[in-house]
Amino acid sequence: MNTNDNRRNAHNEIDRIFKVLLPARNMTERPEQAALCHRMLEAMLEGGIALCDAGTGIGKTYAYLVAGTVYSRFRAACGLERKPILVSTSSIALQTAARDEYLPLLSDVLTEDGMIVQPLQAVIRKGKSHYVCDTRLEQRLGQLDLQKKNWKAGAALLSLRGQLDMDEAAHLSHYDRERVCVPRICDCGREDCRYRAFLEDCDCGRYLFQICNHNLLLADAIHRGSGRKPILPDACALIVDEAHKLPETARQMFGVTLAAEDIRALTHSLRGERFLLAAEVLADSAAPLMRKLAHPPEGRPFDHYAKSLAAPERSLTVIDRQLHGLLTPATRRRLKNVSSSVSLFHQGHPDMVFYTEEDTHGGTMLCATIADLTAQLRQTLWRQERPVVLTSATLAVGQDFQRFKEEADRNVSDMSEALLSAFNFSLQRHGIML
Repeated sequence: MNTNDNRRNAHNEIDRIFKVLLPARNMTERPEQAALCHRMLEAMLEGGIALCDAGTGIGKTYAYLVAGTVYSRFRAACGLERKPILVSTSSIALQTAARDEYLPLLSDVLTEDGMIVQPLQAVIRKGKSHYVCDTRLEQRLGQLDLQKKNWKAGAALLSLRGQLDMDEAAHLSHYDRERVCVPRICDCGREDCRYRAFLEDCDCGRYLFQICNHNLLLADAIHRGSGRKPILPDACALIVDEAHKLPETARQMFGVTLAAEDIRALTHSLRGERFLLAAEVLADSAAPLMRKLAHPPEGRPFDHYAKSLAAPERSLTVIDRQLHGLLTPATRRRLKNVSSSVSLFHQGHPDMVFYTEEDTHGGTMLCATIADLTAQLRQTLWRQERPVVLTSATLAVGQDFQRFKEEADRNVSDMSEALLSAFNFSLQRHGIML
């Protein structure tokens, strides 16, 4: 069977799923949903990028899950290497629903019909800070008298012996999370490490869909762009749900912030490790800056704060030089982060834009983000060799995708647009032009 026949069969499978199989499960047939799925599949087949503005009620989740499943079957029919479909969405609720509700039903329907033999499976991927390190957990439990600890927080900590994902441990304190999570460099060497076993399971090939959030997607893209080991597996297609949130996530990922709380937390850590003189020096040198950060920005220029960064920058340099080898890893990381942020905001950088925002306590937070966000996205994300589907209920304004295009990449004006049915759609058919 040639490629054209396989393409035709793939589109026929979409029609069968939405016109026959799902309605047989009492799901309403929606022509717009099937049309959306066809266009998503076509983007995958052409290796292009699709912008799909799918309003509430169209059913975009089933549309992209079906498109991804059918595309995977097409690749298998063509003898291509099996690779997962990567789905990125900013909502934990959507991630969980896709894995635990949408995909199991679709899998049952396709298995019952005989279209698939093995059930469709998905795994949710998160950053290291969401998973427990067994070694650090036992160290933390050995330091505590659980009878003196809040019983709910203590029970949450003990429950981690049986569950890897800390997000599933209700009442776990932020303090405990920081002390038992998988560290940035995972080198415990344990043969029974649950986190490493989880990663090996993710890479075993049985999960057709790998689901993550936008932060992890961009972190993986940064790793790949800088030549470091990828976080996520190579995927045959990328689906970005809630794509309207991607530009803002990128600004945060490629940016830096500094708030009064960051300096206070470092001072507290130094005191906790009995480096009282260092803590006092830092507090004194940062006092003028902290007084300014205690109030909301109210239109003050960035220079109003930058002038007060010189003294704490000098103090942090001295503290790092004298105490670096004596600090615990956690405090050393905090010192490095605060020190680099203070230096950046004081010295500036030609490729960064500096501004202020109100922090969560009503004070001022210093912010910096990369000046050319579109170039960064183009370099790290769009140039990877895989088709991309970006979908959301709010990608377009009316029938115009221009605002999102400008946010995501200024060089996509050559994308051909076609307004289809009840949703707006933009498809670039011949390769990635971003």
